[in-house]
Amino acid sequence: MSLFERLHAAARDRESATRLWVSYGREAAYYLFASNPRDEEAIEIKNPLAAYYLNQLIMDGRATRDREGYGVSWDVMYQLLADKEHAQAICALELPPFGDLKPALRSENTLDDEEFAVAIEGWFLNGAVLGSVELSGPVAREGPHRTLLRQEVFAVLRAVQDFYADRARTPHSNRKHWGRIRHLAMLAGARMDPFLHDTVVVTPEKLHIRLAKVNVVGTGVVEVEPWFAGAPANWLSKFDDKQDVPERYEIVSDDKLIEVILSAPVRSVLRAIKKMPGRRVAGAFAEKFLSNPFATLGEDADHVIDEGQFDEARSEAGIVFQQFRAHWQMRNNEVLEAGLAISTADSHATSSQLELFSDPDELRKFVVTVESKLLTGFELCEWRGYSLGLVGDTHEQLDILKAVYARWTRPKIAIRAADVLDLKRYSERVRGIGIQPGIVSPYIPRTDQDPWFPDSRAEGKDASQVVHVGLAEGKELELVVDKKVFRTLKESLQQARTKGEKYITIPGLGEGITVEVAERLVNELASRYERSESRSTSNTAKKNEREELLIQTNIGSTDYLEERSSELKFDNRSPVLPTTLKGDASLKDHQKIGVAWLQHLLSKAPQYCRGAVLADDMGLGKTLQLLTIIAAALENSPQSGPVLIVAPVSLLENWREESEKFFQPGTFPLLTLYGDSIGRFRAKSNEIEKDLLDRGFTRFLRDDWLGAAKVVLTTYETLRDLEFSLAAVRWSMMICDEAQKIKNPAAMVTRAAKKQNAAFKIVCTGTPVENSLTDIWCLFDFIQPGLLGALNDFGKVYRRPIECETDEHAAKLEQLRAIIAPQVLRRLKRDIAKDLPEKIIVEAPRKLVLSPYQRQLYGDAIERYRLRHIDGHNGVFKNQLGLLHYLRKVCSDPREHGRTFDNEAVETARQKNPKLDWLLDALKEIKGLEEKAIIFCEFRDMQLMLAHYISQTFSIRPDIINGDTSAAEGCHDSRQKRIKEFQARSGFGVIILSPVAVGFGLNIQAANHVIHFTRTWNPAREDQATDRAYRIGQARPVYVYYPVVCADEFMTFDVLLDRLLERKRDLSGDMLNGTGNVLPNEFEDVVGVGKDAFDKQLYIEDADCLEPLHFEAMIAALCKKRGFRSVKLTSATGDGGVDVVAKTNNEGELVQVKHCSSETGVLGWDAVKEIVAGERLYSFQFPGVRFKKVALTNREFNSNAVSQARILGVELIGRSELANLLDKHRITMTEVETFLVSPEYVMV
Repeated sequence: MSLFERLHAAARDRESATRLWVSYGREAAYYLFASNPRDEEAIEIKNPLAAYYLNQLIMDGRATRDREGYGVSWDVMYQLLADKEHAQAICALELPPFGDLKPALRSENTLDDEEFAVAIEGWFLNGAVLGSVELSGPVAREGPHRTLLRQEVFAVLRAVQDFYADRARTPHSNRKHWGRIRHLAMLAGARMDPFLHDTVVVTPEKLHIRLAKVNVVGTGVVEVEPWFAGAPANWLSKFDDKQDVPERYEIVSDDKLIEVILSAPVRSVLRAIKKMPGRRVAGAFAEKFLSNPFATLGEDADHVIDEGQFDEARSEAGIVFQQFRAHWQMRNNEVLEAGLAISTADSHATSSQLELFSDPDELRKFVVTVESKLLTGFELCEWRGYSLGLVGDTHEQLDILKAVYARWTRPKIAIRAADVLDLKRYSERVRGIGIQPGIVSPYIPRTDQDPWFPDSRAEGKDASQVVHVGLAEGKELELVVDKKVFRTLKESLQQARTKGEKYITIPGLGEGITVEVAERLVNELASRYERSESRSTSNTAKKNEREELLIQTNIGSTDYLEERSSELKFDNRSPVLPTTLKGDASLKDHQKIGVAWLQHLLSKAPQYCRGAVLADDMGLGKTLQLLTIIAAALENSPQSGPVLIVAPVSLLENWREESEKFFQPGTFPLLTLYGDSIGRFRAKSNEIEKDLLDRGFTRFLRDDWLGAAKVVLTTYETLRDLEFSLAAVRWSMMICDEAQKIKNPAAMVTRAAKKQNAAFKIVCTGTPVENSLTDIWCLFDFIQPGLLGALNDFGKVYRRPIECETDEHAAKLEQLRAIIAPQVLRRLKRDIAKDLPEKIIVEAPRKLVLSPYQRQLYGDAIERYRLRHIDGHNGVFKNQLGLLHYLRKVCSDPREHGRTFDNEAVETARQKNPKLDWLLDALKEIKGLEEKAIIFCEFRDMQLMLAHYISQTFSIRPDIINGDTSAAEGCHDSRQKRIKEFQARSGFGVIILSPVAVGFGLNIQAANHVIHFTRTWNPAREDQATDRAYRIGQARPVYVYYPVVCADEFMTFDVLLDRLLERKRDLSGDMLNGTGNVLPNEFEDVVGVGKDAFDKQLYIEDADCLEPLHFEAMIAALCKKRGFRSVKLTSATGDGGVDVVAKTNNEGELVQVKHCSSETGVLGWDAVKEIVAGERLYSFQFPGVRFKKVALTNREFNSNAVSQARILGVELIGRSELANLLDKHRITMTEVETFLVSPEYVMV
């Protein structure tokens, strides 16, 4: 019951015979009981609730009472009027309504006169001056009408009354009173005569403290600024100018004289601030001041400083204090986790965060740090970016943490060497634990496209290897090389050089090879067979060797075989569909056949069949088929082992979403093992037996990590990093999505997949062969090891369709088809998805005419390249690759070399750029159809250019998704979430995608126009990009556009690339025929140079002529040649100060590359600073990898850089060291270009 309702009830039960009157006084309103009051101005209160409300105020302590009645002060009355709780009840007191009267003030004499006076000379209402107004407190009467002054007006009236009550008139007291009156008058909107209006006196009673973080010589300090209401803009400078704090300041501001009169308490606080050097605090004093300003500013601060305002200032300055409480979790009397529950309170809200200690030692260090702070009088402790207040129960919390530490550090070994080293836990294919010898075969394609030498070391120190040697007239011979043959080859080469001979004869070969070929062979073989490596290189290689599970590789011989039944013919059975499929989810006919086929092979596992290749064309719904057989298997065999799904990180979210879209909740007890989630399951170092740690085994999952999960979703990299824990699980089924990740037999992720103990294995890929038939061999060596024999034997027998030169070769290829057919299911959209709309290649944009501006840029570039060695010419194109890259960009975004997007008018840009002109016209037509378009473009600056002109033309902001867009599932702004938003928006829309970042696995069926504004180097990847829209679920015809600029009199880069891609696309029609990338040496028709220019070895003089991007790629290629297994170029933005990331197992290098074109250039220590700053980012990204920091240049570093590098642990590689490396390791322009065009070498 509300207060008003209680009063009304009381009034009904009780009647008073005495009448109630109200009399308005100067300080209060008096309510009197009388038949006839003595005050003739008293007004009778008619409301029967008034007496009961007044009694309620008495009980609340808000009113007084004597024998005659009640008194309610005006201060209380104004509070009640502003309180919503009393809005109805106070009506019982029948106060006059608020009026809008405002006073007019006048003065006599000056502030320095004792006779100075300020008075209210009249009142005005809505601008009109009133006649006589009588006042009784704040109640004004004009004739018969009474109104209540507003509180701010009444405050002016009181201030004037206080002025006259002060009999001791002095210039100082005059100013003090006038300062207060003027401040209130301004708030009330009162009129003032000219003298009063222009005489500004400020008498602050409160100070507002502002805080600001500043950096002084690398030290963080806090600057304190005292302000107050009405302070002049230049108050702070005047305050700083004086040594002491006077009682009075005269400050000229905005051509006005402003007097500031300070009270004693305000002066006391300002004096305390004045003692701070430069009004700045640091160290322990800053901590004390910020945590408790009242203790450091004196006892007057309690009255002068508002605690809430100080907290607000501290929060605005980014200085937020937190409180902590000990947090821990126990199970079976063991500490599962320990940390701090940290609460942050500011003026807006209170938030809490849980921070866990990584291990007991971190907890111990925290306790020691806090105790030392307390001993030295500090009241704050900086930890992990928090400012922890050391007040209250800090000592009690430390005692709890000490007890947790004691319990946590008790020996508890969860991962024991006897278990990890027991081979019975693993697949029969695992033959031991140790350092994996390099896997070598002439049939393992090199990722750097070198045709001469395999990209790995031999198995065993003295093992021989097969090298294919290209001879004249297109002939090719196989050369078996070992130590003896290598020495003979090197000696023969030296003799040929001495004698000036052009050919040498290799013993046992019988045919001559050129000296140039022999030199190349010697350079490549030297790193293996010569022992002249420096001690540092040897030590690095030794560190890079990590023990792992060793498998039988099936490279030189068939070491491991899993038998397959000869009777695997599909019996056309009907699929067994799970009951957990949602009611609105239905499989298409081809998907049902795919499920039935997989279930047929699964029923033969593991005795008669160990796996399958689901090679359906992109966009036919492979993920749904696989989820269906998993759901059916879990439903029909709930006691079977868990299922492992391995996919690229960008597809993890897609797998989860598909499972939620098509299946009922709870169908898949799913665990995602990736990123931050791994930390919850990883065994800590103190849980791992010392013998394992000593051998470098540090990455394990806890024994109970799987929990109740029946489906584990992870990435290929996690599979590699946690191979011991994952290989120890007996999986009922293992699925490798986008299985091109495991097509290289020598790759660590491929070996990690083959180590898994899975009863049935499925590889899922729309392109089973991308480069060579080694791809299909590797997939089958995973799902059905031994079926295709050893790789070396397989490679000698089988050729790709394009390589089948004889009927015998063709027959062998058909034999291969027959062998793999029972375990391969390959359906194409054009054959299966009859209800899929047509895919239409729009030919018109393939004939866009080069603009005059483009023609000029194009011709100038080629001319500059041809004259690059002639003095006086601008040699911006120092090599073929630089020219190719520029010509490629000119075709899509014509601008002078080195110039970036400059926001020129759209009409001007359209005249210069026929591609842009065509694009905007095409988008206009698409908009008229209310349809959506995808634009594929790999260059970030070009993506921004396109977004700008599309936004200007169509008033929409197209989203851009590239390598900077997170692929992580938990990210609020992930690729998948942004694509879903694009799909959900109705009507016209445009999204700009990088073909590298979103080339596979994502569904964007809302768009039915696909525009390849720039082209990739591989037709298969280009088709994968197109199939983001052309896939099941697409309801409209899909239009594909390849805009190409051409010229009548010469072949443009665009035209040649288009033809090369189409030629490779035609050859890839056969599943067993890969395409590979278009290579730089195929563009000789564009730049007028031969293939040899791309195969020439690069030396230090060549490095000087490279552009910075190519120089970085050269260093990446050099890292690859030095033996690092994984080498990546970082993206142009957000690289954290690192250009190249190279690693092998748990050792690696972070390289900052500085290219200098000046012959006398000497570099400072910027590179050192950048690489040190970047180390933290990549150490977090690659936990467990020990990175060496390297700064490299083609010139020299100065003495300061050398000194700082020594202090910070950075290795410097200058000109002489780089020259030696380039002499020792053969690098070509083709290898440099490979790092620039191959997505596998770019960190996205």
